[in-house]
Amino acid sequence: MRGHLGRPARGCSGVRSLTEPWAADLPVRIAAPAAVEPAKVLDRIELRRLDRCSQFALMAAREAWADAGHGGSSVDPDRVGVALASGMAG
Repeated sequence: MRGHLGRPARGCSGVRSLTEPWAADLPVRIAAPAAVEPAKVLDRIELRRLDRCSQFALMAAREAWADAGHGGSSVDPDRVGVALASGMAG
């Protein structure tokens, strides 16, 4: 398995100790932070229009599309969609 999907199969976890100064007074200092910040991947307009949950959904959909081998395809982007549902966020 490539990328992040293969990490759990290899026994790797995204959970780590928080060592940043802002976390010093928190009662629990472990977390599973995002591997990539949306601001490093999405453009300014997408960042402004989408909430954080939707930003991660868009990044995941694009990564899945590329992993499926469609990164350079000639599919009309107006004919491709992703169904997303969220119970509490987004």
